[in-house]
Amino acid sequence: MGKIFDYDGVPVLHTTSGDLKGYFYDGVYIYKGIPYAYADRFQMPVPSKWDGVKDATNYGFVCPLQNQDTPNGELMVPHRYWPQDEHCQSLNIWTNKLDPEAKKPVLVWFHGGGYAAGSSIEQVAYDGVSIAKKGDSILVSVNHRLNILGYLDLSPFGEKYKNSANAGHADMVAALQWVHDNIALFGGDPENVTIFGQSGGGMKVIDLMQIPSADGLFQKGLVMSGVMEDDPLGAGEKDGTEIITAMMKALGFDDVAQLETVPYPQLAAAYAKVAPAIAQSGGYIGGGLLRGGAPEQGAVPVERPAASALGTQGLHLLCQRAARAPLAGAVLIGTAVSGAYPVGTQPEIEGHVPAPGHGTPRGHDVFKGKASAAGF
Repeated sequence: MGKIFDYDGVPVLHTTSGDLKGYFYDGVYIYKGIPYAYADRFQMPVPSKWDGVKDATNYGFVCPLQNQDTPNGELMVPHRYWPQDEHCQSLNIWTNKLDPEAKKPVLVWFHGGGYAAGSSIEQVAYDGVSIAKKGDSILVSVNHRLNILGYLDLSPFGEKYKNSANAGHADMVAALQWVHDNIALFGGDPENVTIFGQSGGGMKVIDLMQIPSADGLFQKGLVMSGVMEDDPLGAGEKDGTEIITAMMKALGFDDVAQLETVPYPQLAAAYAKVAPAIAQSGGYIGGGLLRGGAPEQGAVPVERPAASALGTQGLHLLCQRAARAPLAGAVLIGTAVSGAYPVGTQPEIEGHVPAPGHGTPRGHDVFKGKASAAGF
């Protein structure tokens, strides 16, 4: 039997953002480039809204990269190189059944690339067809702001920028909120959501488990390789004053608001020009989350809790590399599969992670301060 494609017969879904139409191919309903939020540069995301029926047959823009991709290893790991735009808040959904009563497990994928690069579709392997068909689950992949668009601290320059250093993670929370509010239309269970990611995506999972506004938006986490390090490169109590002032000087600006409208290539070039010298002198140049973000959506805790509430909330975390404890109080399930242990000697990791002090993301001191001098 040949593969079946259908567009006209696929029903329009009535989401909280507007009406949406995807397509059906080979047993799977596919929705691409769904806008879950909108944000002006350096600002918090707001829920998406549109008129008419949104065509969800094309992937959305990916976040601009500071450095151009260089094709490499395509024979083994084929990539997709996609149009870039800073209004990149979109997600993709694969499901095998459009039934609000189906209550299928939902998996939300956060891509790797640190907090600086990557996208939800950068690897062909990120396609969710196999999970939908063979796993009988729903796969959601997410694009969000990265690098200087998602994690540059302008907070010393005004209240409107108070969470600019956490904007990328605020996007992720907005995406999870959209999934929570709408996934039942796609056959998913909003109370059975697992977030997972590899490398930088794994660190995003750990971060989201500690962001108050993400509470209740997912129930499980799966970390692949991107665990926290025992010796983070913290930035003390510094902020973005030095790096932003230097960037403005390089651009010939006298008003920080000009950074909101300068074309991205010029913004990125200014950062690349001034950041190395500041980093060499021990200054803060960004690179991840900043402590004490806005108390609303996307804010991060000020410090590591002595006993995380995650355990009491029933969240579960499966960590691929459990040699380094990712989070105090998190409940781990499964068996460690880290290369840090000889084959056959991996310890069971069900239980609680050791006490505070055992790891924060390399270059992203979420709990004690702000992103390190590692930069983007």
